Amino acid sequence: MPATSDVIFTPVVRELVAVAAAVAGNCVPCLGHHVAAARDLGVGEEVIRQTIETADAVKRAPAREILRHAETLLAPSDPVSAQ
Repeated sequence: MPATSDVIFTPVVRELVAVAAAVAGNCVPCLGHHVAAARDLGVGEEVIRQTIETADAVKRAPAREILRHAETLLAPSDPVSAQ
């Protein structure tokens, strides 16, 4: 019987993780390679697109948070003086 990790990390899952990692790492050649490899394994365009969109959303979360924090730092502390 295969180990649990062998069952979870199928070739398709490994390529989709690699696609997401390429997006997270801003690696253009890596993304091209892993998208092609995922297609070769029969992964559909919509699944690849969802993988990229999910990776992008995760990647952008810290940037959104730092901008929110910056806004709180720039907001007037006294509502009366802001008028």
